[in-house]
Amino acid sequence: VEPEKTIPRILIASVLTVLVIYFLVSLAIALIVPAAELLGSTAPFALAATKVMGPLGGAIITVGALISTLGSLNANTLTAGQVPLAAAKDHLLPVKFLTLSSTGTPIFSFLVSGGFMSLLLLLNYTKGLVAAFTFMAMLSTLSTLMAYAFSAVSEFYFLKRDQPGPARNRAIVLSVAAFLYSFFAIWGAGVEVVFYSFMLIIIGMPFYALVREDARDL
Repeated sequence: VEPEKTIPRILIASVLTVLVIYFLVSLAIALIVPAAELLGSTAPFALAATKVMGPLGGAIITVGALISTLGSLNANTLTAGQVPLAAAKDHLLPVKFLTLSSTGTPIFSFLVSGGFMSLLLLLNYTKGLVAAFTFMAMLSTLSTLMAYAFSAVSEFYFLKRDQPGPARNRAIVLSVAAFLYSFFAIWGAGVEVVFYSFMLIIIGMPFYALVREDARDL
């Protein structure tokens, strides 16, 4: 097993598989549920299942969605502590983020990440719980898309050093496509979410400059 080749292939295959499943399911819902009902529904998957299998089908889909949401929430919670820890190890965040509990848990990273998420949730709670949750989901997704966009630009930059050839040309096409996808997805997120995302980046710039300065002094 070659992890350098196997892991990227698995990740790409997983993403493509999920995209195909989402597309097929969305197409099925559009064919089953009339457009007027679909526009007014807050749970289109459950609505489509109810029309096909009755109330039991809707209940099954609802329970499945809850399980999926809890699993995703658990994964995101675990990631919220590990990402700042990894950044601190790369001298991108203060060394305080390297603080671990007796069981090896990045406790300081969890506290700071949880505090920021709670603050953002409170700032948008006046619009309602659903609107606040939607805002947090959009902000989280947008942050990931920004990372994708910067990664695509970096890939394009480093490809200029490679020798011309089919592999290089394919990589250039993929990096350009990834950047364009990220750009249009960010553009479609809405002005408010983009504004908050860039504000978070600007707030983090002074901390990054201080950390890099301290790293050079070591």
